[in-house]
Formats: sequence, C-alpha cells, structure tokens
Amino acid sequence: MKRILAILLVLIMALSLSACHKHHWEDATCENPKTCSVCGKTKGDPLGHNWGEPSYEWAEDLSSVTATRVCKNDPAHVETETVEAAAEVTKPATCTEPGESSFSAEFANPVFAPQVRVEALPAALGHDWDEPSYEWADDMSSVTATRVCRTDPSHAETEIAEVTAEVTRPATCTEPGETTYTVVFGDESFPAQSRTEADIEPTGHAWGEPSYEWADDMSSVTATRVCLNDPAHVETETVPVTVEALTDENGRRTGEAVYSAAFADSDFSLEPVTGADNEERYAWGEPSYEWADDMSSVTVTRVSGAYPDLVETETAEVTAEVTRPATCTEPGETTYTVVFGDESFPAQSRTEADIEPTGHAWGEPSYEWADDMSSVTATRVCLNDSAHVETETAEVTAEVTRPAACTEPGETTYSAAFTNEAFTAQSRTEVDIEPTGHSWLKATHTQPATCSVCGETEGEPLPIHYFDKSFKEYRYAFEHSYPAFLSIEPTRKGWTVHMTGDTMTRTGLDELIRFYHADEFYPGSRKSLDKLKRFNMIEISYLSDSEAFDTSISARIAQIGYYAAKVLDPSLGQTAFFKDGLDLFDAKGNEQSFTHNGFVYKLSCTQENSGYRYVFTMTLEDNLE
Repeated sequence: MKRILAILLVLIMALSLSACHKHHWEDATCENPKTCSVCGKTKGDPLGHNWGEPSYEWAEDLSSVTATRVCKNDPAHVETETVEAAAEVTKPATCTEPGESSFSAEFANPVFAPQVRVEALPAALGHDWDEPSYEWADDMSSVTATRVCRTDPSHAETEIAEVTAEVTRPATCTEPGETTYTVVFGDESFPAQSRTEADIEPTGHAWGEPSYEWADDMSSVTATRVCLNDPAHVETETVPVTVEALTDENGRRTGEAVYSAAFADSDFSLEPVTGADNEERYAWGEPSYEWADDMSSVTVTRVSGAYPDLVETETAEVTAEVTRPATCTEPGETTYTVVFGDESFPAQSRTEADIEPTGHAWGEPSYEWADDMSSVTATRVCLNDSAHVETETAEVTAEVTRPAACTEPGETTYSAAFTNEAFTAQSRTEVDIEPTGHSWLKATHTQPATCSVCGETEGEPLPIHYFDKSFKEYRYAFEHSYPAFLSIEPTRKGWTVHMTGDTMTRTGLDELIRFYHADEFYPGSRKSLDKLKRFNMIEISYLSDSEAFDTSISARIAQIGYYAAKVLDPSLGQTAFFKDGLDLFDAKGNEQSFTHNGFVYKLSCTQENSGYRYVFTMTLEDNLE
C-alpha cells in the first residue's frame, strides 16, 4: 500500500511540474531550433548554416586540390571535397629556361570554384652537348674548339687557344723531320689536342770524294761515295769497261790496251787507264738463235768479246716431227730440230702445240626414262674416243591427255626438254590412269541406279507404293497416331485435321493443318479409281508473333510431322527424321531438308509481317510420276 502511494505522489509532482515549470531555452543551432533543456519543447526554426568563404589546399605534388568551407555559426560544421588535378605543359622547358605547367581542378560541389595554378615545371633541360669539333689554323698557330647543343643547335660554345710547337724528330739527309703541335684550352669541356706533322725538310746529302775499284780482269769498275753527314748513306755504281787494243804502225797489237768506263751518275768521272792487253777478252760470247716465223730455219749468231764488230752467223734448215697427235679436245705437238754445220753451234730443238684439236664426232643420242617417269637421261658418245661422253638429265612434265572413264583407263603424256640443243625433246604416252569406276546415283521411282558420269544403269527403278486400300484404314491410322486433341475427316479435296481439345490452343496455328493429295497420278489400269489416292504433299504451317520459336510448339509440330511421315511411309522412323533433334526448327531462316523413299521432307522459316511463319512440308520427289 505504501508503495502505491509513493508512485501516485511521484505522478502528481510530475504533472504539476509539467504544467507550470519555467522553460530553460538553449540557443538554436544550424540544424535545431531553440529547445528547452527541461522538457524538450522547441521554438522557432534552426539557424541554418552560414558558410564562410571556401579555402583551397593543393597537394605538395600538385596532383590534387582539397576545397573546404566552415560554418560561421558552428566551426564543427565543415564541408570538404578533394579532386584530382589535370596537368598540362603550357610552355616547354628549354636548355636554360624551365617550362610552365598548368594544373586545373573542378569540383562536383558547385559552391567550390574551379582552381587553376601555373607552376614553373618542368625544370630547365640543361644543354646536351655534342662531341666537340676542332679547327686548326693554316699556320698551326691556334686551334678553335666548338661544341653545339643537340637540343638547340643555336646554343654553341667556342674557344680559341694558342698552339705550342716541339720538334719531336729531327730531319735526316733523306727523311723529313716531325713537329708535334699541342694546344690546351681553358674550358675543361675541351680536352687538350695534339697533332704531329712531317713539316721539316730533309737536310740532303753532303757527299765526300768518290773512290774507284777495278775488277781483277779489268772487265768492270765500281765507283763509291759516302755521305759526310751519315756514313751509312753510300752510293755505288758498277759499269762495264771498254777496252781498246793498241796497235803499232803495221796494225799489229802491241800487247797494251786502253781501259775506259762511263758512269750514269755524272758525279762519277774516271780517266781512261792504259794497261796490258788481256787475251781472254777475245773469247766468243754466248750464241743467240733466231727461229723463222714459219719454223723452217734457224739463224745463229755470236759476237767477239774483244771486238764487238767481229760477228759469226749461220742459217740452217729445220726438220719437223709430230711427237703428240691431236685429240678431240687437246691440240697435238710438233718437235722442230736444227743441226748446224759449225760444230761450235750446238743443235737446237723446240716443241710447239700447233696441231688443232680434231673435235668430237658424236654418235646418235640415246634416251633412258626413269622407272617412275620423273626424268629422262640423254647420252651421246664420241665416235673418235668412247671415253668422251655427254649426258643430261631433264625433269619430266606430265599431262593427262585422256582422262580415265568409269571402265576405261586414262592416258598420261610425259614430256622432257633438254638444255643441250644436241638432245631433242622427248615425249611418250602411257595408259597409266586406273578407271574411275561408276559413281552411282540411287535408284528412284522412275529410273534404276544410274552412273552420274557415263549414264550406265544397274537394276530396276524403285517400285511405286500406291494406296490400294481404302482411306478408311489410313484414317484409322491417323486417329491412332495423332494426339487426342486432333481429329481427321475426309473431304472432297482431301483430309482436314480438326482441333478437338484445348491441350493445344488454336492461337498461332494458321488455318489448321492441311493435307493435300493428287488425283490419278499413277499411270496404267487400276481398280477402284476413286480409292487410288495418294498424298503428295503435307503442309503444317505455324505463325509465331516473336522471333523465339516456343519449345513446346516446336515439339508439337515435330510430333505432327513425324506421325504424318509415319502414316505415308511406315518405314521412316523418328530417329531418321529428327536425326539432329529439334535443330530442324530454326527461327533464323535456315532451310533444311532430306529425301527418303521418294518423299522430300523440308522445314523453312520466313518472316511474315511482325512474326515468323514456320512451314513443314512433305512432297513427292520431282522425278516420281
């Protein structure tokens, strides 16, 4: 009981406070109105944000910009957006000047203005100096060094430096001296240069007085002089001596002779010398022989060593002998011999290859064909020398000159042409193509099996299956073969299939399913002419409103087509007809067909207005009468 009273007292106090307490208002904020801190009552509207001006902060690498704005009413209220900056080089860098790049950024929040910042980027490229070139002054007093920037050919550096010269090899009597010229540049970019020139003229020889040395037999004399500048430089000349025998007033030799010599070098000069006459100088020199152009004779001549005007000569006839006969390709040789009457002149002989080759006397060529007829080898033998043989193997070209028939073999003509004109072109014809055999077309109802190549026939035409039973029996087959929702009734023009149930609705089926037959198509006498009827076409037509061919509808049409085929040709089974499943039903306009037992089964698809018509037909073959 006390507990209940305490609760009632608390409730009374709460009600009295809520009815008469004083509100303690907290200031309105951007998002909340004034609110009593005691009871939670509100008054007025929120202040709303009072945004300050946006500030923008770029990333150190200038890849992005962050925009920020702060509410003046409450600094804790902050809006911020960071976007990537797009960079564009607005001024390319040069060798010495940096380039400029413009960085720009746009914000999704429209309160943030687009930002653009231009920076001195990229840095200056710096010079890319090419290899220096050097130009020497004509007098070798200076060198001009130059280098050009590859980036900007208008940027060039040049320096002219003086050259120092040093004799690095003195001149000799015959060889020039060398001077080495060196230049050092102030700019370390130009390495020191040097070149050596052979520009010091030779000094020339300073010859001493010549000396002369006579041969022991006084037949020659040698003059020699030595260079005073360089004793290794020596000039020498040896010349023959002219001897003149001294005679008395009667023309007899006195035993003395005058010896004199003349030098080609004018610096050598020697006075004649008188000395004893040498008897040996009268010996004959070696004889010389001159053959006549027609080899009929030889003239021999010899001269006295002491008296050049004393000459002996003899002309003798020549005898000739064939010492090697000529062959087909090699010349023959004749040996010519001469014997002189003066025994001082030895007999002479010489052999000349002066008999022309006889040339070949070729026999008739023979020709040998390869076993595989790929080549022909031509051969001819020289009648003069059987060891001389010419041969050539030529490739054969083959041409079918009579194609093979079904039962007759064909002919191939093989031909070969030779490079050597002595060999005539060859050809031969071989009966070497096997008969092709017949290419049989299957028998039809109008003709037996027939070769498509030669027209030969085999066997008999297929029998024509016609109905010799009443249609009532086949109607029974229809009624038992089709689904329960189809029925068949005879008409004057054929049969009509009706819908009997709602399992397959009429929607989409175009004018039911139609069966047609031809009257009196089979020739010859027959009984019950009105009953000799035969279907020559069945057409199942379905109109679809969409591009997609409904699976259930296709299955139903497939079933109808199958049973229709079965009725007309009991030997045709479902496996043979739907060998590719339902792929025969194609909404893409691909026509497919096959022939079986005199009937052509075909499925086609055509676009009609806004839909597609699928038609299955079964017709007689064209050649079936």
